[in-house]
Amino acid sequence: MAHIGLSNRTIADKVGRSQSTVSRMIRTYNYKTFHYRDLTRIRKQKTTKYEDWILTRIAKTHDDQAFRDIIHISSIEVSQIMLCRRLKEVDLCSRIRRCKPVLTSRHKAAHLRWARKYQNWTVEDWMRVIWSDECSIVLGRKSRRRHCIRKKGHAYKARHCDGTVKSEKVTMMVWTCFSGAKVGPLIVCEAGSVNADRYLEILEHGLITFVNDLFTLQSESDTITVVTNDSFLFMHDNAPCHTAVKVKQYMKRRRIPIMK
Repeated sequence: MAHIGLSNRTIADKVGRSQSTVSRMIRTYNYKTFHYRDLTRIRKQKTTKYEDWILTRIAKTHDDQAFRDIIHISSIEVSQIMLCRRLKEVDLCSRIRRCKPVLTSRHKAAHLRWARKYQNWTVEDWMRVIWSDECSIVLGRKSRRRHCIRKKGHAYKARHCDGTVKSEKVTMMVWTCFSGAKVGPLIVCEAGSVNADRYLEILEHGLITFVNDLFTLQSESDTITVVTNDSFLFMHDNAPCHTAVKVKQYMKRRRIPIMK
């Protein structure tokens, strides 16, 4: 009716609908093709494909730089929000850099051997492992988080991480262990650091107590658990106090199996 010159009010009276409904249908419906018109406003992209490629390439090369610095290097007049959108289109986002220990080629090869050795272990096998570690708590240290541009799943790539090293500025040190069955004791080292002698005390009062408690006969159980070399496997890292001769002798004397 609209294409023959009838007004919206006349059409509304004839079809029994409101005038606003008729007006909306006329604006959105194409009577020639019998399809709705696409009223989505298409905005022209302010950057060309070549400029997008330049921005993406510079962001990948200088992934430790801020957005404003990337824009300055590219000499392309875009806003930081627009740069963020262009990078997001290729699955690149700005994230806070993770921290992980600095690894050499020898360390990486040892990690790979370890992973291949235990790759077929079951959940029951891992339940037997007693994990342990020390943690230093340093008060008053100022931390500055840095951002990087990376893809999802690439958080621990070397170029996207900040290296961490051992520090002698220890205010307080704590030690603990746990297994798949329960959590072990938390021991605070009052001296603020751990040497071989102090570590032997930790093993005696922490690990041995935890193992005895782990395999203690339960009151409702009528079976006796015999602790063997296959009952548990103790894990600690290669810190100097862990690899001391007296510590190795103590482990051998107490027959504590070690995960290398």
